[in-house]
Amino acid sequence: MKVPKDPELIKNETILLNGTYYPIIELVFVPGTYSDQTMTRFNWTFVKFTQKELLIQLDFEHLSYISARNTDPDSIRAIIYGF
Repeated sequence: MKVPKDPELIKNETILLNGTYYPIIELVFVPGTYSDQTMTRFNWTFVKFTQKELLIQLDFEHLSYISARNTDPDSIRAIIYGF
């Protein structure tokens, strides 16, 4: 993977694919069955971005509500459309 000079600059950028704009990187919160979706907002930042590794820091507004039930955990889906 080609590493951008300043990864933070691509955080909120889009890419045009087949006539549709997509975010370059999209992180989607996938709630468990019992999650309160009003309590799952988060921000993220790049920690490390190399040709072999992409490390992202997630900062949840209400951390105690994330994966509160071990039997039905929440997850994050990362989609990289390109840059």
